[in-house]
Amino acid sequence: MKWSIAPLSGIVGVARHYLGWVSLGGVLLLSACSSSSTTPPKVEPAPVLQAVSFASPQDSSMQIIARHCQLIDVAAQLPVYCQFNTHQGEYELALSFSHYDISRLYLLSLSQHLIAPYCQAVSSDQAQGQVVVQIFATQIQRRYDCVTQNWAEWQTVSTPLHSPFIKFIERCQRWDKQYPAQFHCNIDWYQQTPILVFTFPDMQPASALESGQPASFIQDFCHSGMKEFGEALYLVEVPSFNLAKVIHCGAEVESEWFVIDPELEPAPINGVI
Repeated sequence: MKWSIAPLSGIVGVARHYLGWVSLGGVLLLSACSSSSTTPPKVEPAPVLQAVSFASPQDSSMQIIARHCQLIDVAAQLPVYCQFNTHQGEYELALSFSHYDISRLYLLSLSQHLIAPYCQAVSSDQAQGQVVVQIFATQIQRRYDCVTQNWAEWQTVSTPLHSPFIKFIERCQRWDKQYPAQFHCNIDWYQQTPILVFTFPDMQPASALESGQPASFIQDFCHSGMKEFGEALYLVEVPSFNLAKVIHCGAEVESEWFVIDPELEPAPINGVI
């Protein structure tokens, strides 16, 4: 059987209508956002940015630094990516931001609570260590040398930087081409909030997104979307049944199944509507 898939413009129209007004249990489905490719979100440092402590004797200082960096990297509410690398006895702490203004907001706290303890650990190991700060939007970076305690000037990167969100978009496009008969994957926007649009031919796969590869796929979208834009949503649509629902990544709440086209009757499905 050949399924008829609604065009993306229709999906976005549904999103614009429902995302602006639907609230779930008193939680507004779409909060006001101030982020975009040119206007970064206004955010405050979260409690996870606490000073690194070296109180644990069973762990080395560098192990603690690496663990603290990982906690920052996986925190969706923090708009900074953190990677700790070591190669031939030299250490590198890489901090990546979507926008320059966001880096200015967070670097003071990061300098006190992560970079200073990291350089202290580098000194204790009598090793070479540096910090690299990268900005995705402007493709620039600068380095800090722990030994000389000096920041280099901002420079254009030699290799293009692709943020995790951009990498996710590329992955979504690959999936859309690889599995055209199973679903369609698109990225669109409601104001300045990214929306992952999943379109399915029937209800069974649309109702089984919480396990396996689709769950991991959605988790990657929510994480990178919230990191870079402060919020993210995904829309699940089944045009053949005239039904869709919206899920709010940050609040982890979702709408009921709703009718896509009010002029058409939804297909009766037991346990869904």
